[in-house]
Amino acid sequence: MAERLYNTHQVADLLGVSPTAVVEWMQKGWLPFQRLSAGGVRVSEKGLVTFLKNQGIDIESVMAKAVVRQEHYKQVGRETPDEHAGISHDERKLLEAPTPPSPTEEEPAAQESVEIAEEDSAELTAAPAEQPAVDTPAFDPPAEPEPAVEAEPEPTVEEPEPEPTVEEPAFEPPVAAEVEADFAPIEATSPEQVAQVAQAVLKDAVARRASHIHLNLQGQAFSLRLRIDGILHDKPRFSSHLSLPAAEKLIEELTSRAGIDAASPSGRIVEQINDTQIAFDVSRVPLIAGEKILLTIRDPRIAWSLSTLNLLADEQKTVDALLAAPCGLMVVAGMPKAGIEQALWSMVGQIDRSHRSVVWIGGQPDDRLGEVASSKPVAGENASAVVEQLAAADSDVIVIERLDSTATIRAALNAADAGCLVLAGIRADNAPTALARILASEPDPWPLAETFLAAIAVRTLRKLCDECKTQVEPAEDLLRKLELKPEDLASETFQPGHCDACGRTGYRGITAAISVLANTPAVADLLRREAPADALIEAALHSGGQTLRQAALEKVKSGQTTLTELLRARC
Repeated sequence: MAERLYNTHQVADLLGVSPTAVVEWMQKGWLPFQRLSAGGVRVSEKGLVTFLKNQGIDIESVMAKAVVRQEHYKQVGRETPDEHAGISHDERKLLEAPTPPSPTEEEPAAQESVEIAEEDSAELTAAPAEQPAVDTPAFDPPAEPEPAVEAEPEPTVEEPEPEPTVEEPAFEPPVAAEVEADFAPIEATSPEQVAQVAQAVLKDAVARRASHIHLNLQGQAFSLRLRIDGILHDKPRFSSHLSLPAAEKLIEELTSRAGIDAASPSGRIVEQINDTQIAFDVSRVPLIAGEKILLTIRDPRIAWSLSTLNLLADEQKTVDALLAAPCGLMVVAGMPKAGIEQALWSMVGQIDRSHRSVVWIGGQPDDRLGEVASSKPVAGENASAVVEQLAAADSDVIVIERLDSTATIRAALNAADAGCLVLAGIRADNAPTALARILASEPDPWPLAETFLAAIAVRTLRKLCDECKTQVEPAEDLLRKLELKPEDLASETFQPGHCDACGRTGYRGITAAISVLANTPAVADLLRREAPADALIEAALHSGGQTLRQAALEKVKSGQTTLTELLRARC
C-alpha cells in the first residue's frame, strides 16, 4: 500500500496553522517534503510523523485526525492526500528555492518546540532556539506575524493565478500537552471517534490544571468551559469545531462512562491520564431545551495542605499552632467559591491524621485528603445530632462544613468543651462578623468565650506565575477604584505575563489572604459582654492582627498577586 501523502494545505489543516507557516518550516528544513515530477510538493506520512516527534506534538491525536479528515474528503468529493490539486503560490516559492536539508529520526532538526494553535490562530510561532550544533538555522520569529509577500505570477499563460493569503485572527497557543482537545474531529459521531474526543477533553482539562469542566447543551448552542484557578475559561475553538450531533454524542459518552441515567443523576469516571489514575465526579443538571454536565476533577497529584494556600511564613506559623491545639473551636469564615472550601481542605490536610481521628460532617470531602471519615445528617435534620454522636465516639477532630443553625453551633461548642478540636465553616465576610453571628445564635456567651480558639477569614486570589510575571507601576485607575495611594504599596506591583508554564493565563495556582482573630483575654472579655463586631475588630488590630484587606495588600507587595485580583475578589 502506497504511503499517504499530504499537500501543504492538508498539513496546515491538521495542525491548525496557515499554509504559509508550513512552507516556512519546509524552507528551514524542519519539515521533510518531496518534490513531485508534475510540480508541487508533498509531505509523506513518515515525514509528518518525524516532524511531530521532533516538536513534541502528540502524534496519535494528529494522525487520528488525519484518518477522520481522509474519510471526510472522500465523502464530500474533495482532494485526497494522494491526488494532485495544482501548485499553490506558497509551494511555487518553495520549488524555486534550493532543497533544504531535511531532518531524520537519526539526526533531528535542532529548533524550538512549535506549539499548536488553540483558539483562533493564524500563524504557528515559537521562541528563539539556542544556536544548534548542526548547520540548521534557528527559528527567530518577529514579535508579530509578518504578512505573506505576494510574488508576481510567472509570465506564462498556463501559470495559475497566485492563491490569496487568507488572514486569520491572532490567538494564544496552549501548551503542547493540550493539543488533543483542539484537534477534535468536526463530525465525530462514530463510537471510536466520540471516545477519542471524550478522552481528549479530559486530558486537556488535566493538562491545564482545571478543577471543573462545564459542558452546556441548550437548543442549538453548545459550549465547553474550564474552571482554572477559580476562573471560568471558554474553549470557543473546540465548541465551534464540534458539530451539534457530535456534541450530543460527547455528552452521551461522558454520562455513560459515569454510569448516569434517569435514576442516578451523578456518577464517576476514572481514567488513566499520563500514568496517573484521575477521578472525575460527574453530575447532570437538566436545562430548558438542554442539559448541563459538570465534571469535578480529582487529581491525586495535587495534595491539600497549608502550602496549597501559599501563606506567608508568619501566617502559616500561626495557623499551624492553632491546628496543633488539642481542643477548642476554630471558625473559618468566607463565602462559597471564594476560598472557604479550599481553606478547610488545606487545614485538614495539614493535620497529622495518622495520630488523630478526623471526621468530616457535611458533603463529601475531597478524595485527596486520604483517610478522613465523613458523615452527614439525614434528610430534614441539621448536623447537631451527628456532632454529638461523633464527640462521644472518641473523635479527635470534627470538621463541620457549615455552621448553619443554632443547634449545630451549640453542639460544636459542646464538642469543643468535651475535648475535640472543632473546625467549622461559616458564611461571613470577615472574622468579627462570624463571631457576631455565633453570639446572636447562642444565648449564653460564656461557652464561646471559654472554648473559642480563633476565627480565620479567608479569601483566595489567583497567584501570579513566577515564570512570566513582570514588574509594573500601579495603574492609577486601579488605585482609585481600590481607594489606595501609591505610598500604600511602597513598592512596584506585578502584572501577569504569558508563558507555557501557566497555560498563557499569567496565573498559576492560588494564594490565600487570611485575617486571624485569635482569642485573647481582651477578646474573651468582649465575647462575654456580647460586644459588637466593631469592638472585636478594634481588639484584634490592637493585638497585632490585620484586616482581610491588609492581608490581601501584603500578597500584592510580596509579588504573589495583582491589584486586579484584589478588585475582582472585593478585598
